[in-house]
Amino acid sequence: MIARSFARIHETNLKQQGVLALTFHNPGDYALVRRDDNVSILGLSELAPGKPVYVHLVHSDGSSDTFQTKHTMTAEQIEWFKAGSALNYIRSQREALKVAAEQSCCPLDGSGGEHCRRPEHCNDGPQSSQSPDSPQTNEFFLVRWFRRFVDWIRSF
Repeated sequence: MIARSFARIHETNLKQQGVLALTFHNPGDYALVRRDDNVSILGLSELAPGKPVYVHLVHSDGSSDTFQTKHTMTAEQIEWFKAGSALNYIRSQREALKVAAEQSCCPLDGSGGEHCRRPEHCNDGPQSSQSPDSPQTNEFFLVRWFRRFVDWIRSF
């Protein structure tokens, strides 16, 4: 969406819904836009905070114009845009955590014991070779933390 300006709350709502809210860098470029233009947004794959976005217009008479727009999106809001909305982004993050938890050898707390699927990979298992800085140990910590956080939220 390209506009002359946005109310702050409206712009935030657009970002949360995965809409790219652009404003004209040069207010005079508004006059270039015609009702029957074919609009292309250039360089979306390089979208970054503070980086301008260029718009290319092809008019019905065959002529064209390109102008610069700006946005106020943060890196996180750009991820929302790429995912289609903030809700889609959160859902994908949740799914990633769920997959990590399913791949964990210790689905309950990562500490080993009778509930462990693969005790040889646990810190308390008989063949433990993980250092405290290994990716698996950090992954287990995140899964444990996330599950405790969910339990804490459910307690309310």
